[in-house]
Amino acid sequence: MPVRLDSERNRAETAFNDVKEGSGQDFSAEYKSIVVKFPALLKTNGLVSTIAFLFSKQHCSSGAAHKLLCNQIARWLSNKGIVILGTGSTCEEFVNSLVKMACVEVRRATNETIAYLNWLKRFAEGMIEKDDDA
Repeated sequence: MPVRLDSERNRAETAFNDVKEGSGQDFSAEYKSIVVKFPALLKTNGLVSTIAFLFSKQHCSSGAAHKLLCNQIARWLSNKGIVILGTGSTCEEFVNSLVKMACVEVRRATNETIAYLNWLKRFAEGMIEKDDDA
């Protein structure tokens, strides 16, 4: 199988499982909302700024959804070998590693995050019901 198809299948499988994790939470509507908006934020503000935004929101009322998405992106990039994180990686550790990366590495991380988020967004829209007040 060509490498590109294998990579896409891996992204899809991981995103599917990650959305299943998010859909089983009390904050699933908030999680879906963040996932759907995240690619636009990323393209407008850049990866480091957008991840810093998630990090800053993790202690607010909707923080659990922000923290989950941050951890899922960190886990994905770590599994791809793009960022190096410890076994008990946190959003803070992820932000710290991103700010130390060279521009070329950040660009690679950004492209991979966008590719992963495309799948995450598709599955979130299909798997998490629309909340009436969202």
